[in-house]
Amino acid sequence: MTLQEASDFWDEHDFAEFDDVVEVHDLSFRLTRKKYVGIDAVMYDRIRGKARELHTTADHLMKHGS
Repeated sequence: MTLQEASDFWDEHDFAEFDDVVEVHDLSFRLTRKKYVGIDAVMYDRIRGKARELHTTADHLMKHGS
């Protein structure tokens, strides 16, 4: 379901229509900050290639090294 489809659905419906849905009161999660940095396409290709050699992802390689 896309965000637009969900939006359209809730434009036409209300939570009161669903008796089995209960509101969640105790929910916790931890947000982490991320910084996005532009990287040259050739450099990124080299990182992806090295990650493939190491059987890991480019993201993991950049976060943790080799």
